[in-house]
Amino acid sequence: MKKIITVLLSSVTAFCLAACGNTDQASSSERKESFSFKFSTHYDGDSETAKALTDYFNAVSEATDGHVSVFPIYGAGIASPREVSRYVSLGIVEMGHMSTQYDDTVFPLSDVVSLPMRGADDNLKTTRLLYDLYDEFPEIRNEWDNNWKVLSIYTVPEKLLKGDLPQFGRRPDGMASVLSICVNMDVWNSLPEEYREAIDAVSGRDQALVFAEAAAADLKKETDILEEIGYEYLSPDDPDHDEWLQTCEAYGYVWGRTILEQTKGTVDGENLNYRSREILAGY
Repeated sequence: MKKIITVLLSSVTAFCLAACGNTDQASSSERKESFSFKFSTHYDGDSETAKALTDYFNAVSEATDGHVSVFPIYGAGIASPREVSRYVSLGIVEMGHMSTQYDDTVFPLSDVVSLPMRGADDNLKTTRLLYDLYDEFPEIRNEWDNNWKVLSIYTVPEKLLKGDLPQFGRRPDGMASVLSICVNMDVWNSLPEEYREAIDAVSGRDQALVFAEAAAADLKKETDILEEIGYEYLSPDDPDHDEWLQTCEAYGYVWGRTILEQTKGTVDGENLNYRSREILAGY
């Protein structure tokens, strides 16, 4: 009888230990810290870009087992496009949509892909170009990585309505703007390494091409509506740089010459202006 009782007690003890072990394991998983980030964007919540962002943020949550959640604030509800880079730098919002067209002086080298004759009519190409330049030139990476963690960087095609004012922030047809999904650097570094690696795995070049496609769809929706009601677009036909600059300046876009001059310079012996053309020719 004693043997039977001993065996039973041993079995119960083993069961309890196993159960307690599982509980501790589950508790350990539950104790992992969770993070919630605000994301500022000027896009409306019903845009194609908003749909792409929702899918991306869901992928981030899934990749981190629900421990990193991103809550977008659409329609420039917390920061105007001009304020986003500063707001993210200061940590007022943890993440944001940054655009070179509102920060010309911060991203002078990256803006080489904004120049005409870069294939801006196909922003999937200019997005690939941007990543190739970003990978090749540390100087371009430094424009971004010294201040923010870049998750994806891509280009948006631009069209300019005749009669638009420069303060509208639009660029003449034949150009592109650079947009990025960025995180405050201190916030990024505060994440556990496993979360950073998981987020990186669902970000980058492939995700940038998804955003680029969504941005092109948003522009098409906008232009179709405006063309239907009779608006016309300023569309110089593959101009040379001088013609393009004259067109820009006639409409008050004085920064066009600045961008061209900045990217005529060399980086590690490479002229970015010509290098970008060489890369595009290989696509």
